[in-house]
Amino acid sequence: MKSIPFIITSHGELGSTGKKTGYWVSEVAHPYNYLKNKYNIVFASPKGCVSPVDPASVVQEANDKISVEFLANPPEDFDAIFYPCGHGPMYDLFSAATSNAFAAKSWELSKIVASVCHGPSGVANVKLSNGTFLVAGKKVTGFTNTEEDAVQLSSVVPFLLEDKLKKMA
Repeated sequence: MKSIPFIITSHGELGSTGKKTGYWVSEVAHPYNYLKNKYNIVFASPKGCVSPVDPASVVQEANDKISVEFLANPPEDFDAIFYPCGHGPMYDLFSAATSNAFAAKSWELSKIVASVCHGPSGVANVKLSNGTFLVAGKKVTGFTNTEEDAVQLSSVVPFLLEDKLKKMA
């Protein structure tokens, strides 16, 4: 069976707000549910620990059966790499050297590198062996400045993902 690592955050604090963050449960649970019978899914995080779930996602996804059920290795060994989100990745995955090197090697081995929502923060700072950023010259989607403003966290997050992606592209 082919393998896909899900690179998720180790970070659980939303800036200095005293609020908790982490990965957004449905953005991990749904891809996992879709892929689990076709691929060996391996979870990895910068600190190699159990990754925190954003508590707001647990509340908002309480009626989402897949999310509720979800809660109850070298790049050559994988066929793709996936970065789910939540606000947590913005605090640790952007600058996680091991994760960045893994993503660069995966891309250079022609593997799929995918992300959702804030997940692109995990690949925005990835430099390839030729010195260019992985996102350079590519169309990348992610959480926009407008969306960050809408959830009133623009002044809390360490950077605005849309701005960072534009800068790195």
